[in-house]
Amino acid sequence: MWLQTEYNHAKTYLQIQQMRFWNRLSVDLEDFPKNAEKITVPRLILQPILENAFNHGVRNLPENGLIRLRFNQKENNLHIIIDDNGNIDDKIIHKLSEKLQNNESIRETTGPINIHKRLQLTFGMEYGITLGKSDLGGLMVDIKIPIEKI
Repeated sequence: MWLQTEYNHAKTYLQIQQMRFWNRLSVDLEDFPKNAEKITVPRLILQPILENAFNHGVRNLPENGLIRLRFNQKENNLHIIIDDNGNIDDKIIHKLSEKLQNNESIRETTGPINIHKRLQLTFGMEYGITLGKSDLGGLMVDIKIPIEKI
């Protein structure tokens, strides 16, 4: 599937959530980079991450929830960064990061772990997901993929 198609599906998902929660959710969606139009990726790598950001990050905020999707090119890699302003403990981020890196979690069916493993199978072990604390206060998910076409 083209990354552009994935982006369009993710954008639609965010627009629906923003309409549903218009009084307490904002979305900061960066324009899709032109040089990434022909990148092929596994299906459903963005929408489940955005769904997690919504459900576990901002859904229960009484106001001013924010989900952000950005792109950053470093050398021959594209980083798709999804973050939110929810409240997440550093211990939870550490625990989730360990699950991503743990080879035993290959049977894990949660969205981020499934996406991480599929990206590694498609592009190689140096690609996939890393987690961190967002400068917004919530979780930051960095999806790293190669820019060259596969």
